[in-house]
Amino acid sequence: MDIFKYIRTFLHYILTPLRMILCFLINNILHKISEQCETLTTLYMFALLLGKSLMYLLGVTVEIDEEDLIKYSKFLYSDKKLIAVVNHTSLIDGYVLLATFERYSVVLLKNPIYKWLGYSEIVHQKYRNIFVERNKTTKNIIDKVSNRKPGEPILFVAPGSGNTPKNPDNITEFHGNGAFVGKFSILPVTLHYEDESIHHNQDNGESFIHSTLKLFVLNNNYKIKVKVGDIIEPDEKESIDEYKQRAYDIINKQYQDMKKD
Repeated sequence: MDIFKYIRTFLHYILTPLRMILCFLINNILHKISEQCETLTTLYMFALLLGKSLMYLLGVTVEIDEEDLIKYSKFLYSDKKLIAVVNHTSLIDGYVLLATFERYSVVLLKNPIYKWLGYSEIVHQKYRNIFVERNKTTKNIIDKVSNRKPGEPILFVAPGSGNTPKNPDNITEFHGNGAFVGKFSILPVTLHYEDESIHHNQDNGESFIHSTLKLFVLNNNYKIKVKVGDIIEPDEKESIDEYKQRAYDIINKQYQDMKKD
């Protein structure tokens, strides 16, 4: 490591309190601006700025091939009824997607921390996100995907819910059925972290605060790979569980291939 890398690494860690404050302020400021945005183009310009700003402050480098961005854009501006299914392991997965894709919406759990980050009901509606609600989530997903128009955000669903996998070498098993009940086409999106140091281990007793704090002690230039796979078409002869398992196997295979690169 040369002297300049030592200096950058030293500054990265010594400025951790400042980076935490800046992340908090940027979230609140850009979410407040988002409340005033009247068009999707303006809204997602600030969303992209939010994602990329937080990646910079955390010292994260997101890697994705240009052809994968083109593939995503092709489906974004098509009238195809599809859901993006993504593996989910870290608290920053959503920000990684914000920093990567032109437009996207997501199904997410309600959390009191959102209000401290400026994520209001207005912002929630403008991003066209969906909160998980008992006996409503699946219907909301089906309605959102069925009524999406070309250019409107593609809905991302994480059936693994951020839990740790039973087999550490694989992605987390898919538990939720919401992404599969409607038998929509699936766009597989895979995230691969360079190690497991920032995985959110809530199911193993890790607190939300601890998972958040460890994001700020990453090695500078921590790498996260993003891969957009080929579209998965439903088979009407399959049950929902069979479709879910087939999608899992494809995304897990994509994950294994990314580990080899």
